[in-house]
Amino acid sequence: MRAQLKHLVDLVSEPNIALRVLPFATGTHAGMTGPFKILRFRDDKDVATVETRGGDIYLEDIEPFVQALRRLRAAALPQRKSLAMIAAMRRELT
Repeated sequence: MRAQLKHLVDLVSEPNIALRVLPFATGTHAGMTGPFKILRFRDDKDVATVETRGGDIYLEDIEPFVQALRRLRAAALPQRKSLAMIAAMRRELT
């Protein structure tokens, strides 16, 4: 688990990756219905994907997912605090 946490922290050095922790204490949140992705394309219409047991569903109406992502970002710790939380967790695992 320590190696996994280190890998997450290492990924933050990539320009297109942000890491934000959503603590359990947050309670219910916009991501509880399951994973989703918003795919943005330069020359085509954006699409949201929802993962299901039967496969991914692709949706052209991305606004509900954009709103959910905004709510998740608002509820999550800032990146600096997220990284500090992960570092503390790594120390506890030694």
